[in-house]
Amino acid sequence: MRLFILAAVVAAVRTGTTIAEELRIGTASLGGAFDPMGQLISNLVNKHAGNDISMVSVVTGGSAQNPRLTDSGEVEISITNNNLAKLAVAGAGSYSSVPIDIKAVAALQPQRV
Repeated sequence: MRLFILAAVVAAVRTGTTIAEELRIGTASLGGAFDPMGQLISNLVNKHAGNDISMVSVVTGGSAQNPRLTDSGEVEISITNNNLAKLAVAGAGSYSSVPIDIKAVAALQPQRV
């Protein structure tokens, strides 16, 4: 399955001074593959991004919910599969109410569509 980390990252700046930003990455339920993957990504961000950015992993309903959570601002980054991301961007399937403006950052593993 080809997976993407979807991102809408916001930099906070106030009068020329950078404010520490805590990003939330939406994963999936405990016990699945996305939760430990999100924790690993959070750990890497926290180790290498410096003091201005930190990240926490958030347990969510998974791939189907994550594009909506990113769109609503409940999380800044989320993990989903490419099929659901494509439907969300097109406003199709379970996302037919309105297209969701999300961007792919990285593939976690290959998948044929």
